Amino acid sequence: MKVLFAVNNDKIAESIIRKYQEEYKEIISSKTVYYFNAIIKELQKDKSYDRIVISEDLEMFSNDNYQAIDKFVFEKMDAISDEATNAEGNDVPIIFLCTDRRTKNDPILAKLFSLGIYGVLVGQDRSIQKVCNLLYRPRSKKEAKQYYKVEAENVGYVAEESNTGVNESEMQNIIYHYKKIGNNVPKCVKSFDSIYSQYSEDQVRIIVNALPVSSRLILEENSDTYRKLMGIKGSKSANSAKSNEKEYVEKVIDSGNKLTKPVIIPTQVNTKNVVKIEDPAEKARKAEEARLAKEREMEEQRRIEAERKAKARAEARRKEAERIARERAEAEAEAKRLEEERIAKEKAEAEAKRKAAAEAKRKAEEEARKKAEAEAKKKAEAKAKRKAEAEAKRKAEAEA
Repeated sequence: MKVLFAVNNDKIAESIIRKYQEEYKEIISSKTVYYFNAIIKELQKDKSYDRIVISEDLEMFSNDNYQAIDKFVFEKMDAISDEATNAEGNDVPIIFLCTDRRTKNDPILAKLFSLGIYGVLVGQDRSIQKVCNLLYRPRSKKEAKQYYKVEAENVGYVAEESNTGVNESEMQNIIYHYKKIGNNVPKCVKSFDSIYSQYSEDQVRIIVNALPVSSRLILEENSDTYRKLMGIKGSKSANSAKSNEKEYVEKVIDSGNKLTKPVIIPTQVNTKNVVKIEDPAEKARKAEEARLAKEREMEEQRRIEAERKAKARAEARRKEAERIARERAEAEAEAKRLEEERIAKEKAEAEAKRKAAAEAKRKAEEEARKKAEAEAKKKAEAKAKRKAEAEAKRKAEAEA
């Protein structure tokens, strides 16, 4: 059996293969990939796979937006199921290992069922034994229908939006818009007012949580609508939306107001009670720089983590190759030892047979020699007896 594994830990695939071969006495040849797109490319390239094992947590997600994650998973599995056919055009059974948050009544199970993916495992069913069972005997459509607890067979993917939800594409467009306008205060305020008029307050709060920090700071300082929505007391200062615009004012100084007394300029100013007022734009700029720095740091951490995983996978593959080579060498050495023992045993048995035959021949010759000696002795005694009798007869005749 040939299996394509798409799991983020090589040891999982190794454990499944070892358990299956021990239990069902069937050899598994396999390949492991580490990205959803890699599954599609591999299935397009090689049509000889008999089974596919996919882990939902194959790739890391940057946020906990479950609606976006579900949509991503469905789209990837839809594309994979289209390519999961063998050379004869038959569907290749897919075993899908869900994450911890999934249950048997999770809506995505019905959507996977509609794609013809019947081998989903959730909760405590995500065990090596259960995977081996599905590798040996894939789940039927009827069994999947009972396992997934679906009532209708024709279930398609529909993007779920509650009264407080915001469509993912719209959310991304809003975030992109705010990143594009940057620290432009009038545009930030105007755009927010437009959003507030199109969505419910709960939806606007969701959108606010996704906005860049710099944009939220600008809105907090300059938008009455934002402050009211977020429960911030007070209101923005007059014309603060135009704080970034330079305004030039011409004024004619009345020459009639002349100074009549000397102007006293203090040599020191008490700064104890002076409060520094930071420019909102500067504050937003610093916040944006901090956000970008944090994003760069997180990106670096993700890169380091990816490198670590790649090294771990390479090390695991190296160890697996060493293990296979070691087992092959041990098997060859054991076979050689057994062959040498067999040859030595055969030689020993042949030598024993030769010695036994030689001993039997010696005994036979000894017995033949003794028999010949006895015969010769008997003949000699008989001859001597006859001679004695002849001598006695001769003497008797002579006397007579």
